[in-house]
Amino acid sequence: MEEAKREMALIPSQYYSEVAEYIKDLNNLSYHFDLSKPILRLAVAKIYPLFILIYAVLITIGIIANAAMIIHISKNKLYRDPTYAYLINIAISDIAKCMFVLPITLAVLLIQNWVFGKFLCLSLAMIQIFIEK
Repeated sequence: MEEAKREMALIPSQYYSEVAEYIKDLNNLSYHFDLSKPILRLAVAKIYPLFILIYAVLITIGIIANAAMIIHISKNKLYRDPTYAYLINIAISDIAKCMFVLPITLAVLLIQNWVFGKFLCLSLAMIQIFIEK
């Protein structure tokens, strides 16, 4: 509360009436946003298909290339070497990232409000960090 009072003191008094008018007008809007549905960001409204295409290509190539590497290492029984076992672990991690993290990251990039629920809101950063490493 004290911090809010200090921040309020930083606002010049000449703007109080404008802020009050703005807040009063918020209730009189003829349209209301339903924040449970996705709202596209205005900055990407015209080019969002390009973002979807880029991410789709990235996800597809990532899954195919990593799966091909796992298949190659498994067929040739190279997984007995610790280096190749490590490469399999990295490939599995990359496949998980392509399947779970990249689509959600694309949605966060394109959508201006959060529609994925509280659990994913709290755990998305953790998922991104754990799958990256």
